[in-house]
Amino acid sequence: MIRAFLQFLEKYQLLIFFLILELIAFSLFLNRHAYQRTRILNSSNVVTGFVFNSYRNITAYLDLKSSNEELVAENIRLYNAHQSDFFQFSQESADPNRFVYLPARVINNSVSHSRNFMTLNKGRLDGVEVEMGVVSPSGAVGVIYSVSDRYSIAISLLNEQFRLSSKIKRNAYFGSLHWNTLDARYAVLEEIPGHVDVQANDTIVTSGYSSIFPEGIPIGLIEEVKLNPGSNFYQLKVKLNPDFQRLDYVYIIQNRDAFEIQTLEKALQND
Repeated sequence: MIRAFLQFLEKYQLLIFFLILELIAFSLFLNRHAYQRTRILNSSNVVTGFVFNSYRNITAYLDLKSSNEELVAENIRLYNAHQSDFFQFSQESADPNRFVYLPARVINNSVSHSRNFMTLNKGRLDGVEVEMGVVSPSGAVGVIYSVSDRYSIAISLLNEQFRLSSKIKRNAYFGSLHWNTLDARYAVLEEIPGHVDVQANDTIVTSGYSSIFPEGIPIGLIEEVKLNPGSNFYQLKVKLNPDFQRLDYVYIIQNRDAFEIQTLEKALQND
C-alpha cells in the first residue's frame, strides 16, 4: 500500500507541487486581506474542509501506529475522568456540567503567520457555533470563527488579534493574554498590577470571565517576569502548554448558558 502511494506521488509530483504552490499563494492572500478572508472562509469551508480532510487521512494512514497509541491513551484518560474534573475546575466555579465537550480533529493548521487559524472536521450539523471555545487535552487553543455544515474554522491563540482573559492560578489576579507573533511556544500576559506577587513557574489558567471558556482551563507557565517600561504593570512571558505544531484531536466547548449570558450583557451595553 505504501509503495503504491509512493508511486502515485512520483507519477503526479508536478501536479501536486503545482497545487501546493496554489494553496500557499491562496493562504498568503487570505492572511493579508481580512475582509476577503472572512467572505471566502464562510463560503468555501466545505470545499477546503474536504481537501484538508482527505490529505489528513492519507498522512494519518502513514502514521497509524502513533495515532492509535494517542487515541487509546486519550480514551483511557477520558474513561477514568468525570467531566467535572476534566480540566480540574475550581471548586468555587459554577456548575461545570453546563459545558459540553465535542471531540473534533484538526485537519489543517498554521503557526507561521501573524494571524493563524485551524480547520476542524466538525460543523453546524454537529452543533458547532461561532464563538465556541476550542481546547486540546493540554489546554486552551482557540475560538470558533467560521462554521459550515460539516466543518469549522477556529482562530488560533497564535493570532495577533486574539486575546484571552487569563489569571494566575495561585492568587487569582487576572489579565489579558495575547500572542506577540515571535514564537509558537510563548504568549504574553499583561494587565497584572506591579504590586502582585508573581513568580516564575506560576500556572496560568482561563479566568472564566466570559461565556466561551470555563474557569481553570490550563494555558501555560510563567517563564519570565518583568515590568513594562514606564508602567506599573507586568509583562509576563508565558510558555504555552499546548504544542500548536502537533495539534491533532481537540474539544469544542459548548456553554449551555452562553445565550442567556450574552443577552444580558448586550442589554446592559444598550442601556
